[in-house]
Amino acid sequence: VSEVLQATGLVPHRERVSAQGWHDALIKRGCHPLGRPRCGALQFFINADGRVYHVNICLSEVKVIGAIGGTSRTIDDATAAQDNGFVKIRELGYQGESAARVVYLDPFELVSERPNPSEDV
Repeated sequence: VSEVLQATGLVPHRERVSAQGWHDALIKRGCHPLGRPRCGALQFFINADGRVYHVNICLSEVKVIGAIGGTSRTIDDATAAQDNGFVKIRELGYQGESAARVVYLDPFELVSERPNPSEDV
């Protein structure tokens, strides 16, 4: 997630923040919740108390990539290794049953100039 937000230019290189921190920062910057998932959007899991406890990146409308293992303190490579954290790709909704609410935010909507992939060829 950090790499995605760094790619948008919304956060400095090597910035590491919790799922709650990313959610709050995007809302504060004016990112609006989406009605459904889309490629590049972030999928936030929110518990009954309103706390964001997990975030994934949508690869499509049906697949997400995100971290598994670790704890809320797992925000960098060193703590991920200590906490047995790793990356996984799953079907959308895999973890959603335990969430009181799932919110999708697209950080790329905040970027005024979207890169044109055809220019890289």
